Amino acid sequence: MVKDKDNIFEMQTECNFNIKSTKNHPFLTKKGMILLKDLEKNKEIAINTFKGVNYNQRIDRKKAILSKLFGYLLGDGYVNISKNKGYISFYGQKEDLEEIQKDLKGLGFNSNLISRERNHKINTKYGIKEFSAKNYELYNRSKEFAFLLKELGMQLGNKTNQKFLLPDWIMNGEIYVKRLFLAGFFGAELSSPSTHTKTGFYSPILSQNKNTKLKNNAREFLLQITKLLEEFGVKVNKISEDKELVNLRFRLIISAQEDNLLNLYQKIGYEYNKKRKRLADIACLYILKKKQIQKERSEIANKIKEYKMKGFKLKELYSNFSGKVNKRFIERHYYEKCNQRINLDFISFEEFKRLKLKEYEKYGCIFDTIKSIVKLNKQEKVYDFTVKDNHNFIANNFIVSNCGVRILSTSVSVKEFLKKREQLIEEVYKNVPSGLGSKGRIKVTKDLLMEVLKKGTKWAVESGYGIKEDIQRTEEYGCMPKADPSVISDTALKRGMPQLGSLGSGNHFLEVQQVDNIFDEKIAKAFGINKENVTVMIHCGSRGLGHQVASDYIKLMEDKFGFKDLADRELINAPINSDLGQKYYGAMSAAVNFAFANRQMIMHWVRDSFKNVFGDVKIDLIYDVAHNVAKMEKHKIDNKIKEVCLHRKGATRSFGPGNESLPEVYQKTGVPVLIPGSMGTSSYIMVGTKKAEEISFGSTAHGAGRIMSRHSALKQFRGETIKKELHERGIEVKSGSYAGLAEEAPGVYKDIESVIEVSHNVGLASKVAKVVPLCVIKG
Repeated sequence: MVKDKDNIFEMQTECNFNIKSTKNHPFLTKKGMILLKDLEKNKEIAINTFKGVNYNQRIDRKKAILSKLFGYLLGDGYVNISKNKGYISFYGQKEDLEEIQKDLKGLGFNSNLISRERNHKINTKYGIKEFSAKNYELYNRSKEFAFLLKELGMQLGNKTNQKFLLPDWIMNGEIYVKRLFLAGFFGAELSSPSTHTKTGFYSPILSQNKNTKLKNNAREFLLQITKLLEEFGVKVNKISEDKELVNLRFRLIISAQEDNLLNLYQKIGYEYNKKRKRLADIACLYILKKKQIQKERSEIANKIKEYKMKGFKLKELYSNFSGKVNKRFIERHYYEKCNQRINLDFISFEEFKRLKLKEYEKYGCIFDTIKSIVKLNKQEKVYDFTVKDNHNFIANNFIVSNCGVRILSTSVSVKEFLKKREQLIEEVYKNVPSGLGSKGRIKVTKDLLMEVLKKGTKWAVESGYGIKEDIQRTEEYGCMPKADPSVISDTALKRGMPQLGSLGSGNHFLEVQQVDNIFDEKIAKAFGINKENVTVMIHCGSRGLGHQVASDYIKLMEDKFGFKDLADRELINAPINSDLGQKYYGAMSAAVNFAFANRQMIMHWVRDSFKNVFGDVKIDLIYDVAHNVAKMEKHKIDNKIKEVCLHRKGATRSFGPGNESLPEVYQKTGVPVLIPGSMGTSSYIMVGTKKAEEISFGSTAHGAGRIMSRHSALKQFRGETIKKELHERGIEVKSGSYAGLAEEAPGVYKDIESVIEVSHNVGLASKVAKVVPLCVIKG
């Protein structure tokens, strides 16, 4: 728990990254390192996080994916149309092709990944080079996709022997389109970051083969690439060409000047090539470290010259700069007019790369070293909830997607359920839309959505998706009172309209569970938990609408307050009582109401599914609670009751008996605390405590929490294997993709048992029942 009114700390790393926190030890690991860049950020197309270019455009996700795919196909792909059939092939490394496969799925196209041993022949100016290798290929046979690519301007068939220029939708497109096209193309064609000396980088090279007759076309195409690069501040040194046996080989040579490389790797980078992407991240960190040291040495050199002009003798300067530079450095800059260069003992890029690749393997990210932590003379009221080492950033931070959990009791026995488990899984999967970009079952107009955003669960029940008792068993009675749909953008509304009543993807799930153990019979009975019968747990949020609300207000706050002093642009904030702060609170509250209604509709269709399979069964809502939300609550602070804006990000309520915020049905027991584990592990139903209100603002952890990034999970786990292992343990899984299963493998989360024991033993919540999965439905 952070309860610190006066102490705000600013931390600076060796590469001049600044981060503000309410602790003097934020994000410290045992090695004294700070997380610099998490590869997970590249999973979503976070275009607006790059510096130096106006990326604040509305991003069409499908157009963004097409831009990447178009670029990669242009380099390492093949497209053709024959007899009204489409042939699209991508070539590359297995892990990269799996990422492409996932993006194709997001566009609605299936694909198959195969491997084969192939013999290769390459014509070079030295003769024919032959070799064999295991190659991976991702292929799609959709004529619709092939015709779409053709209409977008993609070459069909052999690219070497055809004219080609970039289409207008790229050359004159939005900046994110240009960046993603280049990054996809570079993932296939641009050379990897490497050095020719200890610290000096080679010029990145883009190579293209073209028939001799198409020389002028090839040069014009590379001129287009040069113009695109210039928009990102990336300079080209020159274009060269070499005659090979049949074709000409053209090389676009990019400047190796360090600021130019930073622009190239940070603003554009590589897509669909994780190896080069990692190397680019490492190269950027290396260059930044090198530049920082050179800056410090340059400042010392200038100081030496300044002291000399003031009449100080050489010997007098030795002790002044002792430990910072050696004597030879002092002498050179005292007597000579010489340029500043990096110190000889500075680590080589090859050694630095070796160390950082180990970090990637272990953590899925790279680290920078903390240089200093300084207390700032500021006063701010900060109430962030912290579990162990997971700290939320300071003051008024964003709550993005308003996720929550609800759990249902049923009259269906475990024995009866197991007999018809497969039938129920198919019925629920049919009735409850799930997966990336999934759409709801009903047609939602703007007027109807505005009502949903204002009324939440009440709208759903009034519309026939539930019963009145459901409202009584939902946090805030299913409606945030200060919701203001009028301050939500049209873009967010458009994203929300088709998604109302859908589960989504990622870590969202629907699970049928067996009660494995009851720790408190009295409370369990009050909650309606019966050890003989199955329960159902639903985890999802406000879908794309909630995400867009956060994106919109991040932009508005950036425009008003700026972000240059923030470690990450998404740490932007506004005072809660400001006009902008109040508008965001109203918009966020409306998104929470969307999430309440969304889970209510899903529960309604779960009830229908159970009745279709098991007949007239009873299914009751135990409770629905949010775990990513900010709320105005009254808490005792400095022996006074104060109303504060309490942020629960990765946390959930844990109010004890008698709290005025509780629904009447749980006034005597305390609030049900729902803590899901990972797919394939147990989850827990706990109850809130008075002690939690005293020591943690009535809060506890909301789940197991990840210990591995999705990037690392995809490297370590295979969805097919996960599904098989869970089946062998008696857990059936239905999912929209194997990649989704790999990302959510049980091994990527903390041990739920340890999390629960800490919460129980400290008094943040008390154990009531343990439930284990019988079947899981994932997006």
